Amino acid sequence: MKQLRRLSLLSLAFSLLVTTEITSQTNHIEIVGSVFDGESGLPIENAVVFLSFTTFHAKTNSKGEFKLSGVIRGTYAIFCISDNYQKVIQGIVVTGSINLRANFVLKKQQNVAKNKIMQLTSFIERDKFIEKFKREFLGESLRTFKCDIVNPDDIEFTHNGVQLFAKSKKPIIVLNKSLGYKLNVYLNEFEWEWFTDYGSISFDTFFENLDSSDSTETLRYLANRNEAYKGSYRHFLQSCASRKIYSEGFKVFEASYVPTELGEYEDFKDQVESQRAWQAARLIESIMKKNGENEFLFETNAYLEVVYTENREDPNYAWYKERIFGTNEPYDFQDSWVKFPAGKYTFNSRGIGLENNTYQKQLFGYWAWKRVSDLLPHNYEPNN
Repeated sequence: MKQLRRLSLLSLAFSLLVTTEITSQTNHIEIVGSVFDGESGLPIENAVVFLSFTTFHAKTNSKGEFKLSGVIRGTYAIFCISDNYQKVIQGIVVTGSINLRANFVLKKQQNVAKNKIMQLTSFIERDKFIEKFKREFLGESLRTFKCDIVNPDDIEFTHNGVQLFAKSKKPIIVLNKSLGYKLNVYLNEFEWEWFTDYGSISFDTFFENLDSSDSTETLRYLANRNEAYKGSYRHFLQSCASRKIYSEGFKVFEASYVPTELGEYEDFKDQVESQRAWQAARLIESIMKKNGENEFLFETNAYLEVVYTENREDPNYAWYKERIFGTNEPYDFQDSWVKFPAGKYTFNSRGIGLENNTYQKQLFGYWAWKRVSDLLPHNYEPNN
């Protein structure tokens, strides 16, 4: 049986955030606070504070103060990171009417002994490892051709003959000239097995908008972002929350497993085309319920096979598809699976998952193939 690859794009540990509430007159909130050294009590300058997977970020001034402006409603992980200190991660809920204050106390970074079985890489090996890292990290879609790592020399590689490991003391800077973003990536984990070609990637990041050279480039960024959103996992969740799954181009089926070989394309195409709006809606309604204001809960132990009918597969998907499913026959739609190992999954009306543990969901097929080059910030709104 072929090994299915699963990709985890983030790993967050939440802790309680103690805040001071300040009344706001707008729906856009400010988060202000200070960062201190845990031993001396002195303020820390140039610490980076950001809401993970968003464009909201700031650096502390000489007094250790920061301000995140224009934050929209939602549940976030807020990070505080500074050189030679342990990072701090906290959970925060922005209601849309209350400004928040948060202070951070950082502890010095502890030196961890290196694993002696690891082997440092030679210059020849490093070139090979960089290419492997880029392929698995950035992905293989057409957007990858306009997406690159600015500082590959900051990435350290080790291996034990079976697995490849990567880490970086500095944020990995990714320029995505297709979507118009600069990503500051803090790598938590990169482990890849050579023989099974199976691995795991975990990171946290914040986005910065790239400046456009002219109005044409601005429009291109907007069009590419909209295209990246269409058919994505977030688009699917948002369509479920708004009860517009069918009109947004999705068909949904329950499955007991993810196949290692795909059947005849024409047979599956007939099955997809024959599903009616009421059938898709009834399936979603049977597993989804309201879980509070603007929150929803999936409860199912089955795999959900989700087909997006408004776009064809990216041509570069063929290689991955053949390796995983035994065929490279192009589909006129995008076929993905999702599994919730705990049997439940919560998300909000904007299509953002609220589970603390990343591994509460497992993606397969087309969604699993998409990587950093197709990644959008959580505060991206398709109407923009």
